[in-house]
Amino acid sequence: MLGNHPSVQALSRCAGEGPYSKLGFVQTKISDRPITSYMLNLQFQTVDALFRDSVRRSPKKVFLRSADCRGDTTYAQAAIRVAETIHRLQQLGFVRGDKIIIYADDVVDSIYLLLAAFHLGVLPIPLAPSFSVDYIRGVAKRTEAKGFWARAIDAARLQQSGLPTVCLDVQTNVGLDQAFELMAAVASHHGVQDALVITPTSGSTGEPKLPIWSHAQLQRAGHNLCQALGWTSQDPGRALVANALTHGLGLTLLSAILEVGAEACIPSQRDVNTPLCEARELDFTYSFMTPRVIRSLHQQYIDLSDSSEPFLGPSVRAIGFAGAPPPVELFPFLEEHGIEPVDIWGSSETGNVAGSTKGDWRSGLLRPFDGIDISRSTTSELMLRASHLFLGYYGDEASTAKAYTSDGQYHSGDVGELTPEGLLHLTGRVADVFNTFEGSNVYPGRIENMLEAIPLIDQAILIGDRRPYCSALLSVKEHIDQNLYATVQAELDSINKKLESIEQVQRFLLHAGPFPSAAYEYVGSAQKAKRNRANIEVNFDAEIKVLYAVRPGDWRRRKGHEFLTYPDVAELNHVLSLVRAKPPLVAPTDVDQLKQELAEAQQGKRFVLQAGDCAETFKSCEPHEVLKKINGLLHLSNVLTQGMGLPVTVMGRMAGQYAKPRSSLCETRIVDGVSVTLPSYLGDLVNDVAFTAEARRFDVRRLLRAAEHAALTLNQMRASASSSNVFVCHEGLNLYYESAQIRDGYDLSTHMPWIGERHRGIDGAHVEFYSVIKNPVGVKLGPNSKPDDVLRLCERLNPSNEPGKMVLITRMGATAIERALPPLLTTVRDAGIHVLWVCDPMHGNTYVTAHGTKTRRITDILAEAKSAASICAAAGSWLGGLHLEISPDDVTECVGVHVEEADLHKNYTSACDPRLNPAQSFEVVHSFSQGG
Repeated sequence: MLGNHPSVQALSRCAGEGPYSKLGFVQTKISDRPITSYMLNLQFQTVDALFRDSVRRSPKKVFLRSADCRGDTTYAQAAIRVAETIHRLQQLGFVRGDKIIIYADDVVDSIYLLLAAFHLGVLPIPLAPSFSVDYIRGVAKRTEAKGFWARAIDAARLQQSGLPTVCLDVQTNVGLDQAFELMAAVASHHGVQDALVITPTSGSTGEPKLPIWSHAQLQRAGHNLCQALGWTSQDPGRALVANALTHGLGLTLLSAILEVGAEACIPSQRDVNTPLCEARELDFTYSFMTPRVIRSLHQQYIDLSDSSEPFLGPSVRAIGFAGAPPPVELFPFLEEHGIEPVDIWGSSETGNVAGSTKGDWRSGLLRPFDGIDISRSTTSELMLRASHLFLGYYGDEASTAKAYTSDGQYHSGDVGELTPEGLLHLTGRVADVFNTFEGSNVYPGRIENMLEAIPLIDQAILIGDRRPYCSALLSVKEHIDQNLYATVQAELDSINKKLESIEQVQRFLLHAGPFPSAAYEYVGSAQKAKRNRANIEVNFDAEIKVLYAVRPGDWRRRKGHEFLTYPDVAELNHVLSLVRAKPPLVAPTDVDQLKQELAEAQQGKRFVLQAGDCAETFKSCEPHEVLKKINGLLHLSNVLTQGMGLPVTVMGRMAGQYAKPRSSLCETRIVDGVSVTLPSYLGDLVNDVAFTAEARRFDVRRLLRAAEHAALTLNQMRASASSSNVFVCHEGLNLYYESAQIRDGYDLSTHMPWIGERHRGIDGAHVEFYSVIKNPVGVKLGPNSKPDDVLRLCERLNPSNEPGKMVLITRMGATAIERALPPLLTTVRDAGIHVLWVCDPMHGNTYVTAHGTKTRRITDILAEAKSAASICAAAGSWLGGLHLEISPDDVTECVGVHVEEADLHKNYTSACDPRLNPAQSFEVVHSFSQGG
């Protein structure tokens, strides 16, 4: 048995004793149930040798392109940095076989340290700062790691927790020849089957394990990736490293980059925080990422879906997926943009074993790579054999042995079959596994065992598949009361401390007596019981709904608001308490009145004008500014009333439109000849428009200032008798600000908040937050909106189908609305859902001039507005409103009505998007009321 191989036993005893032994692969007869066998004589090298070869061939070629102002680094410069890191490790006493924990998401520094460790024979253990300190402490103890490396900010935190940590600050004071000699000298005894790196993983069973990668395994995984993408050294191009080098995926991409001699493009933030603007500016050609990263990039693009700019930049050829099944709907989107989607399969333990090749993608089907024997067990589990499979689990001989059969085949943990065409069809996992929204896996069996170890608990059933968090049904023998709940909660709190965040049980319900037999099924001759999760979903439907019923504050557990980061939690809570102490900005009775008028508009008895500034500023609450805006709104409403013969409800984008979502969370400008990247301006509620580091800092005190300026604006409105019938609205982007103004179920920061296109995800924080308030709620819908998405949004935000509650604001673009709007109208109509359809003809028609100015054409705005009205009428619906961005000043930001592109510079004052001036606003509203 492979687990009894002497080299594995020596490996599990730990290193400090010298170099790891080479692990020879057990060569035995292939399974009696072969699926396929491809063999390729690939000449393996060590990963550090790949790097040295690249340095030798092309020392002046760019190796790292960083988006965080560190500039480009050549292979020669990187070699010097790697050599000096080797020297620093030697100074700290690290020798071949020692372990070092790399605790950072910083890809550039991580690459230097990884390559230095690879050369020296030190085993790095990359861990992201998202891992808890307790988890890190456990890994350090199990591996007998000699020390930690981290950036200064993370090192301080670890040191405060009693973990010895150093920052590897090095100086570039050696030459390339010296550097090359040092790298070659310390790497002279490496073999391709030597241990290379230890990565944390859940393995195929959900138990925490530490797989050991060899040079051969990582190089083969990288080679397979290049093979799938059609990526060669003759045309190496550039690769976007969107996943941090803290797991097998990022390491595989690094190996591929070294094999072909490509440039590694490093954004300033990774994973789901990768900025789309940086991905474009880095102008990469290939990438390999988890599906949740590409989903995040796609979400950032949605607001610019009509843009002439390519999705990920002009040079992208192929995107490889791994780690979880990618969203099927993304494939046609990528192909529309000329990007080849390539699906790769393979766990961290095995390396990549199958995938689609570039230009040959077929949903759900993969082609086995060369050099891998694949067979299928009697339970349909895929069994693997290759010379480059993983070495074992560090410090866990039992798990290593269990991973292999007696004749050397590896248990993949996946169930699949071979199609007549010779393609591999994956149908599921052997282990009971939940798929989370974050793209990670949770193995419920392990957690259920922990719950059933609680003395009061007889049986535990974990719920959480495709849900935002884990919950549990727990059976008890005792009488159920609040004291019992409190006792179980205390036990659960103790268990949650041992679990990572995605595994923690957020809620539970107690069940008197044993669960019904339908909750279990019996398998095997021993009649062993396992949970029947399909029956559990049916038999406990009511209980599960209680576990996932929306409650105030739940939004903090959801994705979509974390881009607003306030590092000082104590200061945040203090400021929020000050906002809560202030009187409400609007009255619940006025909110109810607006809801009634919106219900009338849904019936075609009224029209709605929703208009105002793109990004309201604090200084705009001056009395004369407020009065100009009110007069402009009332003038436009009179035009609509005269043209349409209907009463008009006016909602001003005022007294709170201080937060503005941006297509990118960062902005790059040339300052004094230097490229500077800073956070984007997200509105006065978040930061300042001035392009300085201090101004663009997220300032929590602005939450209080926003509430004060909104109150001043509303007071000015109330002082004007003519504005008595004007309601206010804003995009509810900053949920901290909104949550501080909840009173009796109303969000009294505004009469009607709306959710932007980028934040309307059904499982996101914004939908969660607004699903529990009594206000009417608007939702922006772009051209990629799906009918099912709209139905689910209506169900979440207006479950009782209350008239006047739900406003759907379309922003499709003049060229896309004919395609995108009809299926939404038909689906909502056929479902009998009460909604008010409003057209925002502004945001889908933005374009950038040749001189880099963002603008909109009046002709496009009118075309979309009139198309929306006619499409609604043809579908038996009613377009009940217009949503415009306007200014009371004579700005020159949109093209039309005596403003040409050449005139835009004359009075372009918007901090964000271009607005209509009074003459343009009149033209749009008047023409629409006559022809709409």
